[in-house]
Amino acid sequence: MVLNRTRPNTRLSVEVAQKAAELGAQVADTQVANRVVYAETLGLGLGRSNAPKVPQWPRWPR
Repeated sequence: MVLNRTRPNTRLSVEVAQKAAELGAQVADTQVANRVVYAETLGLGLGRSNAPKVPQWPRWPR
């Protein structure tokens, strides 16, 4: 299991990983941090690879 949208080195992230392991999940050492680009592209029906490399202001087209 890869924990997603976590905040690194927080008590909550550590506890979630521990509880998942207690339930028998194989928890990856790597976690995906809470990155804004993932939430923005999801809201647009896109993937990360579809987002522009540099933010465009005021916002990129929806």
